[in-house]
Amino acid sequence: MDNDDGPSVAETKRDLDKALAALGEPGAGARGNLECRVNDLQVRLLGTRARDLGDVEARLMTIREIVAGLGEGGYLLNLVDAAIADVGALRSDDESAET
Repeated sequence: MDNDDGPSVAETKRDLDKALAALGEPGAGARGNLECRVNDLQVRLLGTRARDLGDVEARLMTIREIVAGLGEGGYLLNLVDAAIADVGALRSDDESAET
């Protein structure tokens, strides 16, 4: 599912965050629809190829949220945080090189 014409990983991640937040809202009457939307966005997030470092960072942030939700932080969470920091540094380097 290499969706070059569709939304980017970062855009899909933002949509997923909104849908997950809506699930937690009181009175989410269309809960079944929201759950289907969340599932669809999760599948798209897995199947969408990263186009740039922002997309890689968005995917790493998703991984971080899952790992942080597993309990007390440890080596895996530190490793994900280090990867996020690396991507941020690479993005900064790329932006500096462009100017």
